[in-house]
Amino acid sequence: MDAKMQQQSSPSPPATAIPEVLDDDNLLEQILIRLIFPTGLVRAALVCRRWLHVASEPAFLRRYINLHPPRLLGFYAQHGLLAVPKFVQMPDTPPELAAAVRRASSALYDTRVSGRFVMVKSISSCLDGRLLVRLYGYDHIHAVLSPLHPGRDAIVLPRPPQSTNAMDGGATCILHRCLPDGCVVTCAARWCWWDQSQWTMRIDELQDDCAWQNLASPPVIYRPAPIVDFVHILPMNDGKIFLVSSASTAAAMCSASSALGPIALPDVLDLDCCWSTTTRNYMIVPVVDDRSIARFCLMYVKDLQIHIWVYHLNGGEWVLDDTICLRKICANSGVAISDFQDGLTTTGAMVHAIGQGAKFVFVQVGHDVLYVHIESRVVKKVYSLVPGDGNLTKLTPFMMIDSPVFPVNQKEVST
Repeated sequence: MDAKMQQQSSPSPPATAIPEVLDDDNLLEQILIRLIFPTGLVRAALVCRRWLHVASEPAFLRRYINLHPPRLLGFYAQHGLLAVPKFVQMPDTPPELAAAVRRASSALYDTRVSGRFVMVKSISSCLDGRLLVRLYGYDHIHAVLSPLHPGRDAIVLPRPPQSTNAMDGGATCILHRCLPDGCVVTCAARWCWWDQSQWTMRIDELQDDCAWQNLASPPVIYRPAPIVDFVHILPMNDGKIFLVSSASTAAAMCSASSALGPIALPDVLDLDCCWSTTTRNYMIVPVVDDRSIARFCLMYVKDLQIHIWVYHLNGGEWVLDDTICLRKICANSGVAISDFQDGLTTTGAMVHAIGQGAKFVFVQVGHDVLYVHIESRVVKKVYSLVPGDGNLTKLTPFMMIDSPVFPVNQKEVST
């Protein structure tokens, strides 16, 4: 009884203790760094201007992002028979991210240009919460959407420069690239060829004034065979354009220009049969360290095995880094796949997307799409194809933005 009375009569902490803690920037950082979701960090920054200053410091944000990497919210699925890509939410998404998921789900149906609604035809790429899309029935084909910033109109891109020779054959690829300061810019890469033995390329970057500026125009490259194995254009790094193709084409490009960074694919890949809209069983992505491309990662699926190859820029060759058995990790994760009968699949396996620095991959096995986390070997069945939608032609992962967006207007922040 005496102990209970003594416990009840123990003095409360001084009223000044909490303000003293929260007025200490070092202690405040230790509290804010433990907020798991960026939405919580933004809400905390609204408390007062000093909290906003602490939360928005670049050094603090780097620590925060390293400790809490962006979450995968879901992905956009594009089908041959669907007019607009549809958003698929990842299972077990925390409720704190529900608002972000809703915005991602409705973004393609709420797209506005100059105040009027337009329809999105397809998604070209996604980087740091920005979608590069193609629009229906609009003079300018490409636009940039920011689903996590409601109320913003789509930014329509001007048409990239075209060849002056009407007889040229060619194609234009629009892509994003990330600058060392974290800014995202848009580039246009156009390659042209003549009589299937000569070709060249032009790279332009979109400036702040919405004008295209030429970054590189390598000289004409000659090769005896038609360019049927010209496969990938990857984001620029240190002024170089990385092109991935067969060994013969890469050799032809090596002597063409210092602005080209040709990379030959591993010999184990059969280019004649492993890349099409229905048999896409490999994919290659750049892996960025400290805002600079450090290596490339290639994931190749064959016989229900994921083979992971790594190409280091300072090494100059592909190295087999890991091999994962799909059937084994699905069994360990309790994921049942009907197409694993007798160790075979009815339609083969396809690689649809690699994300977050090659930490996960989306693989289609039969009519099911699997999310595979490389390090933990965790597998989730995240999507099943519906026959009426047609083939799954592209899958674009969508993640929370790398860095929280804090209010610019000081009136939004308490004093």
